[in-house]
Amino acid sequence: MTTSASTQDYVKAIWKLHEWHSALEDKDGAASTALPQCVISPRDLAQETGMRASTVSGALARMTDQGYVMHAPYGGIQLTEKGRDLAIHMLRRHRIIETYLVRELSYTWDQVHEEAERLEHAASDMMIERMEERLGFPDRDPHGDPIPDRAGILPVFATMNVNLVPVGASAVLSRVNDDEEDLLRTLDQHGVHVDSIIRVVSLQEEDSTITLQAVSSDGTALSEPFAVSQSSADYIRVSRL
Repeated sequence: MTTSASTQDYVKAIWKLHEWHSALEDKDGAASTALPQCVISPRDLAQETGMRASTVSGALARMTDQGYVMHAPYGGIQLTEKGRDLAIHMLRRHRIIETYLVRELSYTWDQVHEEAERLEHAASDMMIERMEERLGFPDRDPHGDPIPDRAGILPVFATMNVNLVPVGASAVLSRVNDDEEDLLRTLDQHGVHVDSIIRVVSLQEEDSTITLQAVSSDGTALSEPFAVSQSSADYIRVSRL
C-alpha cells in the first residue's frame, strides 16, 4: 500500500527530532541503521511540523494503527522498524535532492530544503538513483547530514554541539540543521560552510549568544566575529580538529 505524503513527512520529522535531540555529542561508529534515542513528545512533533496538536494526535493514532510508530498516551514517540525504514527512505530522497540542487543547479544551501520537501514525494526511484550516480554517491548533503545508501545504511560521523567547544578553541563545522534558514544565511554571509573551521570567540550568558569566527587551519581569521543565539547554536554540530 502506498503511504501518504503526510505519513512520509511525519516519520521523517520524528527521525530528525531524534537525530538532533538524542545527545549533544555523537560517538565514533560504523555505518548504521539505528535510530538515535530520546524522548519525543507530540508537542515536539507539532512544533517541528508546524501542525496543530489535535492534527498531530490524529496522525499519531493513524500511524500507530498502520504500524509506523509506537506511542502510548502521555509517552514518547518511537518509530517501529516499518516506520524507521520509511523514514530512511525519505531522508535518502530528501538529502540527495538537496545535494543535486546545490551542486548541479547552483541553489544556495538555505534555498533547498523547501524545494526538496516538495520534490521528494514526486521523484521516481530511478530519478533519485540517477541523481546519486551523477553526484558520485555522496555520503553527506550540503548541510552535512548523512545520506543513507541504497541499502538504507547511514554513515556515522563523530560530532558534537558547538556549545561544547571551549572559548578560544576551534573545530570543524560538520552539520547544520537544514530547517534553520536564517542561521544558514548568517553562516554563508561569513563564508562558513560544511568543513569550514570555526573558532569560538566568546560566550555571552547575559544575552544567550555565542560568538564565532571563520579561521584557517593555522588560526588566521577569515571573517569578522559574528554572534548567533545559543538556541540557533544547538543546530550546529562540529568535529574536533
